Amino acid sequence: METGKNCAWPGLTRPGAKLGDTPDTTLNYPAVSAFRIGSLRSTGAPTRVYWGLKGLLESLRDQYWARSWWSVAPFDRQAMLWGHSHSFGTGLRGYYYKMAVPVIDGLRGRRRFSAYRMDEGNLRKCYDSMARFRPRSLYAYGSAAHLLASANRGRSPFSKPLVAAFLAAEPVRQSYRSSIADVFGCPAVGEYGSIECGMLAYEHPSGGYRIFERSVVVETEKNQNGYDILVTQLRDTGFPLFRYEIGDETPHPIQVSSSGFETISSIRGRSHDFLWTPSGSAFHAEMITHVMERFPEVVLFNVHQDKERRLLFRVQTFDGEELSASSGDKIRELIADALQEQLDITIHTLPSLERTLSGKHRWITSEISGDQV
Repeated sequence: METGKNCAWPGLTRPGAKLGDTPDTTLNYPAVSAFRIGSLRSTGAPTRVYWGLKGLLESLRDQYWARSWWSVAPFDRQAMLWGHSHSFGTGLRGYYYKMAVPVIDGLRGRRRFSAYRMDEGNLRKCYDSMARFRPRSLYAYGSAAHLLASANRGRSPFSKPLVAAFLAAEPVRQSYRSSIADVFGCPAVGEYGSIECGMLAYEHPSGGYRIFERSVVVETEKNQNGYDILVTQLRDTGFPLFRYEIGDETPHPIQVSSSGFETISSIRGRSHDFLWTPSGSAFHAEMITHVMERFPEVVLFNVHQDKERRLLFRVQTFDGEELSASSGDKIRELIADALQEQLDITIHTLPSLERTLSGKHRWITSEISGDQV
């Protein structure tokens, strides 16, 4: 639905979804029987959110239902070109996730391929491994799937063609759709959701992103360039959100399809730039967020890569104090371990990082990746 700026109830912003001045203080809702912890990474603000088990299952239900539109069943084999955030864990909790994630992936028929190293050699090996795995679908960051397709143009197609490539976490560009169709012979399907809201909408074969109306209320409000997207959570998550300004935009207000479903024409979210190692390998910038969420003292960050492939981290801490030297060394160590390569990393602590009311800012930028993706 479309609403006006004079709505009686103001929207909840991303900064407003977190209260308190300590890393572990979040909105204090009643305890739930089971929960998972995620973080709002897409703005570079690693704020923790809680999910009740019932709400998580409801979100998975919507995701599986949407994939059925594309003839993909819940336990069909799926290749994932995705992050490995569990690999950065420490202590008993980190050990648990390192052991548990591969088991869970196996039970769900998934095989996970890393989006952290995206040079041509690794992408071609990834393609060969996927061909042997014979998945029915691909689940990937949009830009990572595009690089995978681009690195394997002209090669023999899979003996068992993909039915669909589900692209998440980024806006789906037309160039991504074209390369995936050329190499994999299947449609690129946009998934729209977030850590804090779960599944919101999925592209439908009839066109547009169909909203999961039984699980969320999605509204649009006019701004200077299009329409802001606001979300009210209806799932039993243990972390309720009302008229939440998720920070994404759409060029048109919500429409009702001929079959009676609310749809969003397209999503103008944040595209995550690729970053590059000194040896010339690309890696998906989501890896940086997986590292930074290990440091609860960081309230906000952004990263810039210059033409010499050096990285400048700007961080804002909860207490305003300088990020400790040990934390800075650990950040460098985790990134080097993930990439098997040393990067030139400078870290500056600032009193504040600028962003808009809805929490938007370019949290990852590179002077060299735009021309290569």
